[in-house]
Amino acid sequence: MRFLVKVEMPTVQENPVIAEKDFDKQMEALLVKIGAEKAYYRAIAGKRVDYIIINIGDIRRIPEIGDAIYQWLKVKPEFLPEMAPDEVAKSKPDILGATKLPHKKL
Repeated sequence: MRFLVKVEMPTVQENPVIAEKDFDKQMEALLVKIGAEKAYYRAIAGKRVDYIIINIGDIRRIPEIGDAIYQWLKVKPEFLPEMAPDEVAKSKPDILGATKLPHKKL
């Protein structure tokens, strides 16, 4: 399953590893280690936020990937499931079926 992993990068004060001379090489090694397909970087509210696209075949790998990010950067990554338009189209019967389930009133 494909995920968008959101990582709010720490400041140098929060984690000095950010200022290391080979930080970019370390980041590239992390992306390879976790199997990232793409990575995008942007600024949100004055902070760098990385968006990493990763296809996780076995969701039991989420803790392993999350821990690799956390142990190095000291931030908690957020895993957001992603679906391509063709995947949404394939799931349409399931979505429509779910809307026909009986719902109990609270």
